[in-house]
Amino acid sequence: MERNHTIIKNAIEFLLFNYFGLTLEDGNNKDIIIQKAVELAYNDATNQGAFNALFTEKSIPSEEQDNIHLIKNGVKELASVLEEKVKDLYDNNESFDEWHKNLCKKLLDKYQDLCQANDCPSAASFFSYGNAQKWVNMTIKNLYVISGAYLAMGCEDNKSFFESVDARSSGYHIPLDNLILGEVYKQELLGSRENGPIWKSGKKEPSYSISDFKNDTKQKYTWSRIPSKDFYETFREKLEEAIQKEGTSIEWECKNWIKRKKLIKKLGKDLSAIDD
Repeated sequence: MERNHTIIKNAIEFLLFNYFGLTLEDGNNKDIIIQKAVELAYNDATNQGAFNALFTEKSIPSEEQDNIHLIKNGVKELASVLEEKVKDLYDNNESFDEWHKNLCKKLLDKYQDLCQANDCPSAASFFSYGNAQKWVNMTIKNLYVISGAYLAMGCEDNKSFFESVDARSSGYHIPLDNLILGEVYKQELLGSRENGPIWKSGKKEPSYSISDFKNDTKQKYTWSRIPSKDFYETFREKLEEAIQKEGTSIEWECKNWIKRKKLIKKLGKDLSAIDD
């Protein structure tokens, strides 16, 4: 039995370090764990065609281009806000939904202040509610995975924190991105592909957009352009209602993220058959 425990610990620690840069000894430092979760979530929320890709010579006037690095660096510095708010969530047992709304608003407000302070108004719309929700939700998902790893290794340091992350998991949100929207579209969870709220464009590398539920404008938004709290909350609530029989939102997301990723790897560069 002891040998079995050793191989499990070694295997999980290798995977934990390979993905998050964390070791078993880091389990005694909650600050480092939260920092790693936030840093990796930042990459998910701002790369992959979102935010950072918007800073081009075509999108920023020449008189503002010297300030681009100030905006990008400033967004990275918003990580400290997220780290502190994550601590508040678990230390004070705050309502997750209210905490999520307040934090996304805080990130957006600070980004606007950043653009104004650095005379870069053209970048004001680059960081959207879609980016904010992805950063926040991926941070929480990362903590969920990290906590599971430490608990599986039998880590006693910060055990109460890891158990708290797990205990609250039924209320976590799904990180919305192109991959998840594609799976919602494929499974027709919110209606038919022809008349549902998810719209597909492109063939070899399809992109998915959400139509506006409340206004009959036919306006569509990719995940990184989700414009507001109301738009996000309306879609999130409808999606959670559609998947409630399959477990919690985080359980559904973990399972379907892997399913979609496997299919993407199988199809390679041409994803035209991904929804067949």
